[in-house]
Amino acid sequence: MHTIPRINVTPIENFSETFLQSIKSRKFLSGPDIKSFESAFAKYIGVKHAIAVTSGRIGMVLALESLKLKINDEVLLPAYTLRELIPLVKQLGLVPKFVDVNEHDFNMNMKKVESQITKKTKVIIATHLFGAPCEITQLMRIARKHNLYLVEDCTHALGAEYKSKKVGSIGDAGFFSFEVMKPINTLGGGIITTNDDKLAEKIRSIISKSKNPPLKSLALKMFLVAGEKTILNSPAYSCAMILLHSKKFKDRVKSMYQKSHRSHAKMTYKLANFQAMLGLKQLENIERSNSERIRKAHLYLKLLGEVKEIKLPKEKKGSNHIYYRFVITSDKAEKIYRYLINNNVDATMGNDIMQNCVENESSVNPEFSGTNFIIAKSIALPISNTISESEIRYIAESVKECLKV
Repeated sequence: MHTIPRINVTPIENFSETFLQSIKSRKFLSGPDIKSFESAFAKYIGVKHAIAVTSGRIGMVLALESLKLKINDEVLLPAYTLRELIPLVKQLGLVPKFVDVNEHDFNMNMKKVESQITKKTKVIIATHLFGAPCEITQLMRIARKHNLYLVEDCTHALGAEYKSKKVGSIGDAGFFSFEVMKPINTLGGGIITTNDDKLAEKIRSIISKSKNPPLKSLALKMFLVAGEKTILNSPAYSCAMILLHSKKFKDRVKSMYQKSHRSHAKMTYKLANFQAMLGLKQLENIERSNSERIRKAHLYLKLLGEVKEIKLPKEKKGSNHIYYRFVITSDKAEKIYRYLINNNVDATMGNDIMQNCVENESSVNPEFSGTNFIIAKSIALPISNTISESEIRYIAESVKECLKV
């Protein structure tokens, strides 16, 4: 049995043709496709403005930078999110403050939001984690009650809906990621959405002062992605998996990966026209792409539905989960995780899925019981558009076999 990767590079149809077209037309770095992509994306999400940028993180930074904030204003974030967002908030002179998350959907716990709001609180960042929409309309009511901005982190949730509205269309702004494993892959990149004319104008003004992305950095990105895709789908990944799960090398490997993929994003805020061309083509098929991943997630749900020792992700009434990640929880999480790794399934758990952002403050603080539970009990099973049904059946059977032992 070959090793099943935790996630895979999102396929890009007609990549070579699009690349050659951008070169022949001399519109690789700048061109009209950026505006076309922004317009099409705004229409899809249901907002007035979509502004292309170099990454989801840059999208968050620009959204915060463009709001009317002061030094030491507080920003509320879920305690269980990407740890790398925290220094970005601090670099803007803002103070990150955390809210615990639910055990069932991993999103911000609505019962604990208002207790964290002070006179200095100005922004709530609402994450739709793993593709599951959070209670965004309830968060909007809280934000309006306390005169706060609400920014949606949609980096896992392109196409997800809450009460018939696309995520990214409900808050004051939203930001999306087009990294290589996201539903849309433009070899890095992102977009900001908003209905606020003044906010959009300010963001565009900041971007306009930035240089075009360096051709060299984009060429390096394409080379890295090609190599990554080859490794993920070859026997060599078995060796890579050993490093990814080794205490000695894991952090070093992750750091190298992250640095290589984000180096170009630090140089500019502008998305290349070629990347926008890739985005346009994939946006046309996003519903079909999401449906395929949802279908595979539902196969997991069917195969594991009667296993009492695990809790499966649930779809809330009135929302559409796109299953960017398929995360289960179990009191026997460590046992399942080890069994899957030993049987060529690259599962992940705890801080390797997302991170406990308050663990340095207090890893056992009862205020963050949901976050502590998830770190100890969660396992992400492999899912992607390229995973096969036979692989999903093998993973599900492996989970069942593990629990029989």
